[in-house]
Amino acid sequence: MASERWWSATSPNRHFLHNIAHTVIGNFISPCSSREYCLNFIDEIYCEKPLSRNWLIALFFIIIGGLAAFEYWSGTLYPEISFEPGTLLPLAVGVERTYDYYKEDVRVGSYVFRVESRGLYVGEMAYFTSSRTSVTYEEKSVEIETVYVFGEGLEPLEYHLNASLGDEEQQITCLFDNWSINATLVWADGRVEEPLELPEDSVLIDHFMLGHWELLFNSFRPVPGRRFTVNAYMPQMLQYRTLEIYAEKKMRTVEIGGVEHDCSVVRAPELNLFFYIHEGEIIKLEDTEQFIVISMKG
Repeated sequence: MASERWWSATSPNRHFLHNIAHTVIGNFISPCSSREYCLNFIDEIYCEKPLSRNWLIALFFIIIGGLAAFEYWSGTLYPEISFEPGTLLPLAVGVERTYDYYKEDVRVGSYVFRVESRGLYVGEMAYFTSSRTSVTYEEKSVEIETVYVFGEGLEPLEYHLNASLGDEEQQITCLFDNWSINATLVWADGRVEEPLELPEDSVLIDHFMLGHWELLFNSFRPVPGRRFTVNAYMPQMLQYRTLEIYAEKKMRTVEIGGVEHDCSVVRAPELNLFFYIHEGEIIKLEDTEQFIVISMKG
């Protein structure tokens, strides 16, 4: 099967991983769930200023109760619908889409996503795509290039990510066999292999790879006022997460390059991400915690 793969380990592409991302553009994903965060938060308070056991227990239940109330409120206002990915709408082959990358309202680079071709991959019809991220922030530059192969139902088939930060280089290779994955991370001094079984209908999404999110919303259109749950494999973490995605009820106006666009709004609260979608295309991705914006080139 290796001879059938269109990407070679000798490719000049350079891959990127979480520690390089953290150096240049901040921490991508919190490793803690909301309840784990609460426990850590309580522990920090207790260490900072000792509380009585009763107060500590009361504080714990207040926070947990608040979380439960929020989850109930979210479920009431945004009823859940099942995530059932369909066949992708036809993707324009050869079209390159370029976005500006901002950190704290300052342009620091660009993101480019391109559908290279459509053809057979190990006997099934697939799309072959690439992306390139170039970011310079606080005198540090990172270059990220990816190759992503997926089926017409968005099932992941093969993924490669190369990154460089100065003389540092890292590579990730993900090979899929149905819902089994063999992921490999390679860096200057080592190598890690991480096999994993994914839930059925999982999708591949890297945090700030806008093209991945647009493919998701292409295969499954969010319904305003509803939410859905998706299992997302995140190569930079070498693991998958279950994410809740909410589609806002109201449209918002987004201005890019002096032009106003009426957009539907979709958000992924666990990642602090907002997506602004105009006529089926994401024209702006916003991380409200790290003050990162990736927007259509004006």
